[in-house]
Formats: sequence, structure tokens, C-alpha cells
Amino acid sequence: MESRFNGHKANLRAYLRKRGAEIDVKNKTVKVDMEALNKKEQEKLKELERWGYKVNEQQTYFSTHSPLWNYEILETEDNSFIAFADEIMAMYY
Repeated sequence: MESRFNGHKANLRAYLRKRGAEIDVKNKTVKVDMEALNKKEQEKLKELERWGYKVNEQQTYFSTHSPLWNYEILETEDNSFIAFADEIMAMYY
């Protein structure tokens, strides 16, 4: 029974992808222009929302509190890619 529902969700995703939606199955998010969809397509999108997908929600992939990304941008004249690269190189040498 569960495979039937998974097939139905896969069909909904394929239908919306053909209409320009960007669907991330892992995070269960959908990015789509709501104004470009007609009534039938919007109903299918609402059905996908009932399956747990979030529509047009911003995803932050890198947290500001992440230990890997703790570099702060300083408001100086040295705010360039070269200055940033020099700082990174200084960390390794």
C-alpha cells in the first residue's frame, strides 16, 4: 500500500517539475512561481503540501553559528577577495 502512495508522490513531483518547479526530495521543499501555475497545477501543489512538502520556503544551508563558517566580514577598504584569500593562506602557512 505504501508503494502506491510513493508512486503517487513521484507522479506529482514529475508533473510539477515539467511545469518549472524545483523540487528537493531530501529536504521536502518546492520552489515554484505560484503566479505561473493554473488552477489544476495549484491543486496538485496543494496535494503535495499535504504529503509534507514545504512550498517556497527559504533554506539556509550554512548556519551562521557553524564552526566551519565563522569568518566575519569587516567593513574596511581591504574588503576584497585577495585580502580574504591572503587570510586563508595565512591560516595554513
